[in-house]
This record gives sequence, C-alpha cells and structure tokens, in this order.
Amino acid sequence: MRRFNGKWKAEMTAEAVRHTRVEVGTVTLLVTLNRNGTLKDVVVDKVTSGISTESIAICKRAVKLASPHRPFPSAMADRESWSFRLNLLYR
Repeated sequence: MRRFNGKWKAEMTAEAVRHTRVEVGTVTLLVTLNRNGTLKDVVVDKVTSGISTESIAICKRAVKLASPHRPFPSAMADRESWSFRLNLLYR
C-alpha cells in the first residue's frame, strides 16, 4: 500500500504544479493483483462529485506505476488473484 500512496502523491504533486485548481472528494478503485504481484486490473468503482476525469486518470496511472508488488504470502497460495478497494482522498 505504501507504493500506491507514494506513487499517487508523486503524481498529484506533479499535477498540482501544472494546475492551480483544488479538488475535494474521493476516488475508489477496484484493484486486482495476480498471485505473482503483477497488476491484473484497475477499475474505477466510485467517484464523488467534484473530481475531474484527469484526476481519476492520475489515480489509475499511480496504481499502474506502483506495480509489480511482492508475490502473495504462502497463506494465500491457493488464490490466483486478490481484489480490494483502494480509496484515494483529495482534500
């Protein structure tokens, strides 16, 4: 999760330099990882009003840049993939 957060913050900082508008809201992504830690899919699950399509694209790009991750631990060896929701807050 730290890699997601770090990549998202880096993308947002770069974007903030290019634009002066302030957005407030939440982007929720459904992220699916393969057993080996590679990104299988990232889909926008929910967006609050006030978030631009450009900011949504930044969120998705940050998740893609953060991949690959560590392989699943042995306790999850029976899973082919793992899906979870990732909430990114704009404040």
